[in-house]
Amino acid sequence: MRVLIIIMFSLISLFGWANERTNYNNIAQLEHGVEINPFRLILIDGSWRSASGSLSIFDYTNSAEITIPVLYSHESDFKLLTLDIHYRKFIENRVGGLYMSAIGRVASLEGELRDSKRDNSGENYAKVTKLGVGLGIGYRLFSKSSRWYWGVGLIAGRYLGSDNDIFDSSSLSAIDDAPIFIDIELLKIGYKF
Repeated sequence: MRVLIIIMFSLISLFGWANERTNYNNIAQLEHGVEINPFRLILIDGSWRSASGSLSIFDYTNSAEITIPVLYSHESDFKLLTLDIHYRKFIENRVGGLYMSAIGRVASLEGELRDSKRDNSGENYAKVTKLGVGLGIGYRLFSKSSRWYWGVGLIAGRYLGSDNDIFDSSSLSAIDDAPIFIDIELLKIGYKF
C-alpha cells in the first residue's frame, strides 16, 4: 500500500497538481463531481452484479481533475474490486475537452484457480491484490445550462510484480487477471456540486 501511495504522489507531482500556480487558500476554484456508468447498473441480475462510479475534484486553476473510480463486479465464482486514482490534465488550458491522464490502480480479485495453478494441497480458491500504473486519454463535455457532464476515455496500464492469469474465469471481469489492463469508458454521466 505504501508503494501505491508513493507512486500516486509522484504522478501527481509530475503532472503538476501541486505547482506554483495552485492557491490552496482559494478552494472556490475547486468543484466536486460524482459519476456513474449507467450500463453497469443494467447488468445487475441474478448471476452477474456490476457497478461503476467515480468521485472527482476539478481544479480550474490548473486545468486538471483528480478522480477516484471504483468498479465492482461479481459473476458466479469470480469477484473483482478495483480502486483507481486518475490525474487528468486537460489540453486546452481549461477544465473540459480532451485530456491525458496518469493512473494508479489497486485491484482485488477472488475466485477459483485454474487447474495448472493449483498447488499440491488441492487448494482451488485464492484472493489476490494487485498494484498497477497506466496512462489514459479521454474527453469531458460539460453542459452549459446545467451541472451535468459526460465523458469517454481509454486507459491502458500494467500490473506490477503480481500473480497473473491464475483464475479460472471466462467473464469480462477476468481481464484484470492479465498482466496488462485496458479500460474503455464509452459513457459515464456525472454531476458537479
